[in-house]
Order: sequence, then structure tokens, then C-alpha cells
Amino acid sequence: MTLLIRNDEATSLMTVEEAKPVMREVLTDQAYGRATNFPRYRMPIPTGFLQWGPARWDAQGVMGYKVWANTGSPLEGVWIHLHSLTGAEPLAIIDGHHISRCRTGAYSAVAAEVLLSGRESRPRRLGIYGTGRQATAQVEALSGVIDIARVRCYGRDAERRNRFVTDVTERLGLACEAVDRPRDVAAGADVIVTATSSKEPVLLGEWLDEPELIVAMGANKRYERELDAAVVRRMDTIVVGDLTEASSNCGDLIQGIDGGWLTWSQVSELHPLLRSGRGDPAPAPVLFESLGVSVTDVAVAHATYEKARRAGVGTDVTHFAGLPEVVAHG
Repeated sequence: MTLLIRNDEATSLMTVEEAKPVMREVLTDQAYGRATNFPRYRMPIPTGFLQWGPARWDAQGVMGYKVWANTGSPLEGVWIHLHSLTGAEPLAIIDGHHISRCRTGAYSAVAAEVLLSGRESRPRRLGIYGTGRQATAQVEALSGVIDIARVRCYGRDAERRNRFVTDVTERLGLACEAVDRPRDVAAGADVIVTATSSKEPVLLGEWLDEPELIVAMGANKRYERELDAAVVRRMDTIVVGDLTEASSNCGDLIQGIDGGWLTWSQVSELHPLLRSGRGDPAPAPVLFESLGVSVTDVAVAHATYEKARRAGVGTDVTHFAGLPEVVAHG
């Protein structure tokens, strides 16, 4: 049976908090060769791009891909197709908007948990650039793995900033304030997240005090940069989800490669750090470039599908999804 799972159904089935153990499980499996990520392909079109990203999770017997037809709005045209490793019929076709939000937040949370492991347990001050749906998911996810003393945010739209503060304060129960100057987000911050759609740097190295961790997750094209060169130069440890993906699309790091002051040998991948007995914490400050990797989309989609199947949620579209049947009837 092939299930069609719409976004409102996926929203009822999966939360950011529920996505975190799924994320840890698939990244651990990837570290031990039980899951495989493959590079995403992005085809340019006059109004945007079509992106396709496949992966397989052998430990769960599934494979799949996310296809994203972006024609100007990031809120349209995202679907995840899930298949069994042993059968041709699709298991599910899932609207990927909510799943992508959960996946992105959970990915940052697991990265923070791993990269801050072994350090002093204390309240940390969080600064975040961006006040959209991904920014709220970041704070929600990080609050489950970090004791957050306060949140300080900046976004260009004052009204959205205020809505963000209300949401974080009332829904998550965290102290949150909006600032009028972007440099004030970085001042005194222990953890900084950039979750914007900006093509130019929103965080400058001259603003940093002594951050332990920076999570950059908004820029995912080679010509986009959320961080200036001074930020990257300050980092003692740089971690990405996938080196192949980063070498194609991580503008924050490509600026250093092109400038000759950074090499890919200085950059590590996240999933090997989830192996047991990995030793001492990484030297701080740490930069995690969260471009997103396909194996994490497949993992959260699979967990959502399993919940839908057990709960009887979704629409059976087996007749329409069965390609051999369609071909046989012309």
C-alpha cells in the first residue's frame, strides 16, 4: 500500500522533539555503515531550481528521496518519496514541509549535543539571526539539549521579531528579547544560530565574544554567505553534514577555499562523531554548517510513515502510484 500523507497530517504525527532520537539513530547508523547519504542534485530553472536528494537507510530497510521544486517560495513543492529496499511499490509520498522543519531542528540539536559533549554543564545564552519558522524550530530543538539562560534574536522585520519573542516566551517558556542591531545578538552569546535567507553575511567576526558553538543553517548555495570570513577564521573546529555537499553548496566555507586560507582537510563530518569512544571534546569555538543531508529527510519521513500506518492516517493511493499498472494500461 502506498500512503499519501499531506502536510497537516504530517504535522499531527511528528514533532521536533520526536525527530531528535530518529536523527541520532540514523546518524549513528551512518557512522557504522548502516545508512548511506548521496549528494543532492540541483537543476537550475529560470524561476528557481529543482532539487533531488536520495538516501538509503539499510538498518530500517528503506530508501527514498526528497524532491523540491522551488519557483520562488520555499513553502511550495517539497515532497518526500519513500520506498522499501526490497519492493518496487512506493511506501509513501509525503508533503515535506513540516518534516523538513522537524528534521532541520533535530539535526542542529543532535549536533549541539555532540559538539558540546564533555563541556561544563551550565546555562547558555543563545543568539539567533532569523525569526521565521526554521528559527523557531531551532530554538525549540536546542532547548531540549541545552539549558538556555536567555534567547536574543534579530530579524529585519520588527513585527516578525515581536511575534517570534511571543512564541518563544509563551510556547517554550524561555526568556527572549528582540534587539534592533544585529551585533547585539552575538554580544555575550555562548551559542549562535543563523537561520536566514540572506545572501550576504549577517554575522561578523568583529561582533563575537567567546562563543562555544555557531550553527549556520540558512545559506545552502555556493554564492550565499551568512558568515563573514572573520567568523570562519576564528573557528578552531569546523563540522559539516556531508563534505561533498559542502564543497558544492556551502558558501560560508567556499569563500575560504577560494581564498586559500581554508582546506577541506580542516573540515570534519558530523556522523563519525557519534561513534562510541570518540575521545575528548572538539576544541572551541566550533562551527557546524547544517546544509541538510538527504539521509535525515528519509529517516524522519520513515518515522512519520510508520506512525501514519499505525494510526490509520493518510490516503491509500496505491492504484495511482503503481507505475507498472499505469504503463500496462497505456
